Amino acid sequence: MATSGPANAEESDEWSLSLSLAMGIDGFSGKASASSSQITGPPQPNPPNPVANDGPSTLISPIFGRSDVISGLLGVGFGVLTPQLTKGLGSPRVSLDFDVIGVVASETSLARDGRPDEFRFPILPTVSVVGDSLILGSGTSITAQQQSPLLVAALGVAWTFDLDGNRVRVKPSLVYSRSRLDVVGVSRRAVRLGSPNTSLDSYRLISLSDAQTEVYHGMGPGLELEYLLEPTLGPLSASLYVEGQAIRLFGDLETDLVGVDPNVPGEFVRWHYENDRWSFRALTGLRFHWSPRSEGTPRR
Repeated sequence: MATSGPANAEESDEWSLSLSLAMGIDGFSGKASASSSQITGPPQPNPPNPVANDGPSTLISPIFGRSDVISGLLGVGFGVLTPQLTKGLGSPRVSLDFDVIGVVASETSLARDGRPDEFRFPILPTVSVVGDSLILGSGTSITAQQQSPLLVAALGVAWTFDLDGNRVRVKPSLVYSRSRLDVVGVSRRAVRLGSPNTSLDSYRLISLSDAQTEVYHGMGPGLELEYLLEPTLGPLSASLYVEGQAIRLFGDLETDLVGVDPNVPGEFVRWHYENDRWSFRALTGLRFHWSPRSEGTPRR
């Protein structure tokens, strides 16, 4: 049976400080595309040679893709609870929390064509002419990777209830979030120069890349459920909690990258990334509370 308010009313009449250890996941979606100029450097592919230059007449083939970017989270949080605002109705208290969270994430491929890597000449003894598309390491990719630290601040109201002898706290809040994201565009292309073509020396090797770190700010609702553990140790107590957050990002969420061939300024690749407006986060952890109280005050 649920009752409003803590079993010991004195507990809600004091300030409470907390330290939490949390883990969780963060996720959002993004889409990316890439396009390029025509090949203007040697050899001139006009008209293109279908054997020697079997790649596109542009530097790369246009690509487009979308993917979810998922990151693991590990962090610490600091919190404050004010004395209760009113008696009854869960004895509401104002809460303020600040989290510093480390991000554990790998690069997420949003759009890819081929496998851009170190150029390597293929081992194809039965092929007399090796065209552009057979050179290993050619391709284009656009990746995104969330970076540390993730900063989160939440202002809310905490209601405490006793449920069959167990103390549960419900805390809706308004959450501010600051996150960082690395966006990287890479393109590799080999253009055959002529015969013989028995090694990479017979090709013009083009390697272009660009990268940018974006900082996103956002706000949204959060909801936390907290289970207070027994027993307490003097002014110290502990709790377990789970929390969900939905963050709407502000401002411009589009990133444009460009790579220009320094040897042929007329050749370039453009990469474009667009982050979705909403991101979602789930956290769980262990929280330690410290409630200073005068000597002799009974505890629950």
